[in-house]
Amino acid sequence: MPSSDAPSYSFGQHLFMQGFEQGVGFYATQLEEVYRSAWADYRSAPELRTRTIKANAFLIILSQNCDIACRDDAQDPCIELAVFLPIKEKQRHLGNQFTRSVRKLQIWHSNQLYGAKVRETVRVPKRELYEAFAKEHAPSLESLTTEQRYTMAVWRANRYQRQALPDRFVEAFQPLFDATLPALEQAAQDPKDTSRSYIRAFYVYLDNATETGRCEFNMMALLRHDTPDDVQTALDDHVEELCNQLETQHRDFSLSEAPFLANLAEKRTLFQ
Repeated sequence: MPSSDAPSYSFGQHLFMQGFEQGVGFYATQLEEVYRSAWADYRSAPELRTRTIKANAFLIILSQNCDIACRDDAQDPCIELAVFLPIKEKQRHLGNQFTRSVRKLQIWHSNQLYGAKVRETVRVPKRELYEAFAKEHAPSLESLTTEQRYTMAVWRANRYQRQALPDRFVEAFQPLFDATLPALEQAAQDPKDTSRSYIRAFYVYLDNATETGRCEFNMMALLRHDTPDDVQTALDDHVEELCNQLETQHRDFSLSEAPFLANLAEKRTLFQ
């Protein structure tokens, strides 16, 4: 007979005690199909809710530990899971690694390359997760590396910290930026540590945040303090060429003649 003063735990607290932490994952193949089908309905995009989560998916917890372990499920009822699917080596893109993109992320786990899209993230009620893991053949939890767990935290945070850009600018700029990114990445790569980039951030100034009318712009790559002079020169050339392409190909956008830092002091937008 349990004691009358025994502690009463929330579903979130139970899950946390079982090992549910940010950066921990499990394979969907170990889930019953009824859960994979039901959880698909928790995607934010309505058009994706009819697509059952694939059995070969690797689901990774994005929610912060304090949110998972909340003692009141009514205040924080769900846990956010990123749906990573196996992808081929030819699909590997540096721009989708190391949290450079807020929409996509690629990681290696158990000698397999996986990719996730933020729009396919699911927010599963804690009660349902608790029930799924209370089954006799419940999925086993797998922890990522320390670096990957940090990546998950940054990727999630970047999604909500980014400042939005006008759609027309993104449509004009994104293809040019994607085409330039490999050269930028190569020029910015530290030869002593290929996972380290000299670029810390990429800033874009816009004097018009609306979807119509003329717009002056400027760009700047924020570099680490130890960036060699030749690397800085190469990156400056790439950014200048990117600006020239945007101005030449899209008449609504013109490069601002004012110094970038002067613009930045007035208005700043971080593009990731």
